[in-house]
Amino acid sequence: MSEYVITYSSLPEDDKICPICHEEFEEYINNEKVINKLKCGHIFHQDCIINWALSDNENRYKCPLCREEIEFNEAHKEFKERMKKAGFTFEDDVHN
Repeated sequence: MSEYVITYSSLPEDDKICPICHEEFEEYINNEKVINKLKCGHIFHQDCIINWALSDNENRYKCPLCREEIEFNEAHKEFKERMKKAGFTFEDDVHN
């Protein structure tokens, strides 16, 4: 598991609700609802942040809370693969 996929038990007590869907984070993992932590430190359900990045919002490549650029690198490998399956294209894939 990468440092950007976190467990429910590691969440701060005051940070147990996804700021996108407003649902409480739960202990899932194998039955989905994976919790992702962006480089900026903000936490979202993986599906929620993927849907955000795939939206038509002009800020979709930025954190919904602080607007820091969302970086997709090796640490986000699992996240990036799910984004690709959902139809997201990465600049480095286009140039290869």
